[in-house]
Amino acid sequence: MRNKIIWSVIFVFGFVKVWAQDLDSSKYISLPSDHYFKSLWIDPMQGICSSGLYGYREEGLVKKGIYFPFVIGAQKELLRKKIDQNHGYEFGFEVASYTQFEIVTPNGVYQRNLLNIDYRICMHLNVKNNEWSYRARFFHESSHLGDDYMIRNKVHAYLPNPLNYEQLDFTAALEKERFNYYAGLGLVVRIETIRKRFAAQTGFSYSFPANERSTVKYVGGMDLKFLQQTNYDVNAKLCAGFQFGKGDESPKFVVEFYTGHLPFSLYEYKKVQWLGLGLYFNVI
Repeated sequence: MRNKIIWSVIFVFGFVKVWAQDLDSSKYISLPSDHYFKSLWIDPMQGICSSGLYGYREEGLVKKGIYFPFVIGAQKELLRKKIDQNHGYEFGFEVASYTQFEIVTPNGVYQRNLLNIDYRICMHLNVKNNEWSYRARFFHESSHLGDDYMIRNKVHAYLPNPLNYEQLDFTAALEKERFNYYAGLGLVVRIETIRKRFAAQTGFSYSFPANERSTVKYVGGMDLKFLQQTNYDVNAKLCAGFQFGKGDESPKFVVEFYTGHLPFSLYEYKKVQWLGLGLYFNVI
């Protein structure tokens, strides 16, 4: 799966680069370095690179050890049609693998156990209209329990997996005075699926300069999700911290708290909370 994603991305990059050479360079930009639709980096399932070290509670019980999820992801625009400074549209892609480990020491023995890996591949269309931006996207997601988890918990049979599906969604964002507010709706489009179909999301992020050159910024915000799959319970993530560098995709170091259903794996019906330190950045 991972190799197929890598080769697909390489092929698309090459195709767009060659094709864009025949277009009017004053109107069309291949592989732009920024995004008309800003990354929703607080979303646990955003396709950027991230990692964290958290204390963790599951179904009301504090888990021993450290919860250590990390994401290897990338979000890149492929081709942009620029109408003017405040209007245009672009299409691009997003790929990510979401891996979760636990670090525990049962009976004094150090263990780093692989719990689960999710994969997502996505194509999207972004539109910019002054301070508003819009994203329409289609993605496939699949989830796979880790070998360590299956062995230690004696999982020997197939388990129903609602995190194997395709979804269409639409999100609108408003950028206002250093805040980015957003809201969106999603629909699972796979015909034969055990996953319930509807999803909603809203939230905001902020960014304020902490020094005169804006190389350090105060960043943070909140993301809320409501999934029919989990009876529209609130899944909330809150972050606050610092960003280092001038670009929107430069590294962010934050304190974060999450409460809601597990964002990953076929055990998403479980209610969890975590609190700890997170790192976020986009590599391309």
